[in-house]
Amino acid sequence: MVHYEFQQSVRDVLHSAKMTACELGHETLTPDHILLALLASDAPSVAPILDGSLASRADATEAWRRSLIPGGGSSSRREVPYSPSAKRVLEHAMISARSLGHEWIATSHLLGGLMKLEDSKAATFLREHGLEADQVEAAVAVHSADETSA
Repeated sequence: MVHYEFQQSVRDVLHSAKMTACELGHETLTPDHILLALLASDAPSVAPILDGSLASRADATEAWRRSLIPGGGSSSRREVPYSPSAKRVLEHAMISARSLGHEWIATSHLLGGLMKLEDSKAATFLREHGLEADQVEAAVAVHSADETSA
């Protein structure tokens, strides 16, 4: 069995997603939180993909942030479990890494995993803003190695 190492930038994105879920009082971490963290990330494997596809990443980030509705949970929770759909994002990221022969997960793999959830609100938002799954897949192969040297 292959062990996949999450690059530091992925750990940072997932931590940011967790903090957003807590701040919004959500009971679970979802693909919506992962997308917001990716949009805000300057990680070298995801930034070129988003910057090259979105007319304005800052505008997209703000629009996505406004779309997240606060929940009724406690913002002081220390542990926020991953929702089943967020776990699927991670699974798709690992599958992408494996298909490229990588033993590590970069933020671009996460973005690709997010795009694989075609019926998700997050993937729909990205498509509406000009990002397509096949475009992300091609870019992952090019940019994912950028994080190993960062």
